Amino acid sequence: MKLKLKYQLIIYYFIIIAIVISAFSVYILQAQRGLNLSTFRKDLISFNERVYDSYLDGIPFHEIPIPDNLRFSIIDTNYNILYFSEDNNFNNFDSKEARAEIIEASVNGEGTALRFSSYSNKEHLYFARKYPEFYIRTSIPYQFERIEAAYHKYRYQYSIIILILFLLGTLVYISNKLTTPLTAFNSFFNVLKSKKKDFSNITFPNNEYG
Repeated sequence: MKLKLKYQLIIYYFIIIAIVISAFSVYILQAQRGLNLSTFRKDLISFNERVYDSYLDGIPFHEIPIPDNLRFSIIDTNYNILYFSEDNNFNNFDSKEARAEIIEASVNGEGTALRFSSYSNKEHLYFARKYPEFYIRTSIPYQFERIEAAYHKYRYQYSIIILILFLLGTLVYISNKLTTPLTAFNSFFNVLKSKKKDFSNITFPNNEYG
């Protein structure tokens, strides 16, 4: 069964609006993700400097206060791990592999990476900075950021649902306005073809199309 023109118009409009809103939603979420990553990176930079200042003050690494969810490691210029704040068995942590943030720091002085940690089984944001003696790498689980992102995501979704419902109602109204003259004309034509010429139930809209 062929859909009426009114419903075809509604479907076409709805598809276009859904595409535009989806693209906008992706853009908003990506922008939010980028903003949150930037905020987390600033926290890691601050903690990184605090670790190095404590080292200059002669405080042993194991005595440096660590905020919740953060951790740090000390890596020499040959990419050997000298200290890891959560585990004294360094062989269980990244082995001696040079990670992306360390390689970037070796070239640019500092580096950032977001990846899954095999040690904690969580996604972490890493920041590394090169100092004269070694690299200091700090990290924080990114799953906590995902909770906040999910909150924003659902908030945007509710707003989008309301917007879609409003637009859908508007589209139904517009489609009715556009198709009413065509519907009346179709009824008029059917009456012309019938034996009983009863036009009493046909009403054309009071506008230029009617």
